[in-house]
Amino acid sequence: MLERATAQAAELVMGYFRRDPKSWKKNDVSPVSEADLASDALLQKLLLGARPGYGWLSEETEDNRDRLSCDHVWIVDPIDGTNAFLQGKPDFTVCAGLARDGEAVAGVVINPVNKQVFKAIKGEGAWLNGALLSGLKPATLSAARYLSRKNVMKPDRWHGDVPMPKPGYIGSLAYQLCVVAMGTHDAAVSVSALHEWDIAAAGLILQEAGGVVTDQWGKPLRYNEAMPVIDGMIAAGPALHAEIRGALIPKDLT
Repeated sequence: MLERATAQAAELVMGYFRRDPKSWKKNDVSPVSEADLASDALLQKLLLGARPGYGWLSEETEDNRDRLSCDHVWIVDPIDGTNAFLQGKPDFTVCAGLARDGEAVAGVVINPVNKQVFKAIKGEGAWLNGALLSGLKPATLSAARYLSRKNVMKPDRWHGDVPMPKPGYIGSLAYQLCVVAMGTHDAAVSVSALHEWDIAAAGLILQEAGGVVTDQWGKPLRYNEAMPVIDGMIAAGPALHAEIRGALIPKDLT
């Protein structure tokens, strides 16, 4: 059900891609488009229609705190990487995850341009287009391939040398995690405030592929929190994650 619903939303989004959809700025100056809202409405209809007793948390829906009393909560980003989507770039995704008692238990991330369907079930593994994702390649702190914003790779953020002065960057955070799960890059790091819908589905995919995902302090992630904000992120294979955690200097976001 989760995969079917996400696939339908991804197909809907592609109907707007590179067709100049209406867009505007939200209060926090981040972009949103008519495609985001259409995808959100469709996912809500399909997922809550199938499980009306579940809670709902989405970037594009006004937060209903009733979700806090729900054991199961859908956590959705109708388009992750809206800037990329509006610019006609391929690195955006449609994401839908399910959390149970604060833990992600299922997730689907679709990059519709690249025709990539990532999915995971807690304890059962992660897949890309039906092929099992497993065995992340080992990498050291100094040789790893990173995805991050430039502000992560400043000298005041690291004990010792900056590991990668010019990291790669992908507009969709969820896709960053999936790319690490694929082994194309070794780590994704953020020192900014993130949201549960950015990470819930893709974080589970990386974890089920053998990776570790925490906040910038190394704290495990919990979902369906009253304030669904995550304090940065370290996502990598276990050994590299430990190296990054030891070298990165976390800082309060306030």
